[in-house]
Amino acid sequence: MMSTRRAFLSAGGASAIALSLAACSRSQPKTAQTVASGTPIAEPVLNDKQLAEILQRVQTGLAAADKEKNADKLKEIMSGPAARIRAAEYATASAGGNDSYIHAMSTKIQGGGVGQTVGFPRNAAVASEGDKSVSIISLEQSSARDQFKVWAWVQGFAAQASIPVLTKQSAQHAKQVTAETTGLVATPKAVLDSYVDALNHPDGENGKAFPDDNLRQKVQSARSTDLKSLGEVTVTAVPGQDGFQGLQLEEGDGGALVFTTLTFTVVYKRTVDGSDLTLQGDVAAHMGGNQKIVGTVTATYDSMVAFSIPKEGSGEKATVLGAETALMKVERDDSKTPAPTASAKPS
Repeated sequence: MMSTRRAFLSAGGASAIALSLAACSRSQPKTAQTVASGTPIAEPVLNDKQLAEILQRVQTGLAAADKEKNADKLKEIMSGPAARIRAAEYATASAGGNDSYIHAMSTKIQGGGVGQTVGFPRNAAVASEGDKSVSIISLEQSSARDQFKVWAWVQGFAAQASIPVLTKQSAQHAKQVTAETTGLVATPKAVLDSYVDALNHPDGENGKAFPDDNLRQKVQSARSTDLKSLGEVTVTAVPGQDGFQGLQLEEGDGGALVFTTLTFTVVYKRTVDGSDLTLQGDVAAHMGGNQKIVGTVTATYDSMVAFSIPKEGSGEKATVLGAETALMKVERDDSKTPAPTASAKPS
């Protein structure tokens, strides 16, 4: 049956979203100005120098946390899904004795921007240049007493790595986005729903709309796991519960950079009595001394994703810029073991 969700075709390349800091004081973050009526005026509250200092603090703190694989040390530099997913990477690296599960996040700025708002939370976005990939980072300041922390980050997909997602050119009005932000080819929530549908139905309308990116390949690889006719694998994706962050230009191309999350589960089920199925990789690392599938084993992954959503009427299409995925937990249910095969009656 054709999905009732609207399909959003992904262009071959993302449109450049030119977000940068408007001219601000280079001292302390500014408080909102007011007009004669007393109405606060929303304006950027950081400048380039301050943003660079925030990222340097994040890099220093992250290096210390990564070295010890200590999730408690993330509290001062990360929040929300970023902290949760980084902690999960530490757990998998420790369980498997393999630090490659801890993915690099670069904070060398290519470009950045800060949303204009009079309240909290306040959001910023940064594109940073690494040795092998581009990191796209969402920062959040929860209250006036809190420091900016990394709320989400993604590794830019190889096909999108050269796209100037955030540049230094002027963007005087960068509005913070919500799930239902309008003025775009689709709301952030609608784009996420369509992408999740593409993960669940790769041959469906939305599945054909989005390019075959790294996250889609990871999901398809899990779905294609060969259990030698002794079992079956089911993969299901759902939208995350973390909400949406990002920036929307009110001038120029009017596009938005949006960060959000999704979750997908991989259920490995043994279907043939007496069969011997053993898991490997990150899932096996979380299974301790018993890596065999007796009944079912369920692996749950969280992914941070970033979308470029063009302005309504632009003729361009929403696209996925990158993702960061971690294994959150592994659960086993040995009670779901297959029924014994009936023995043949003697003749």
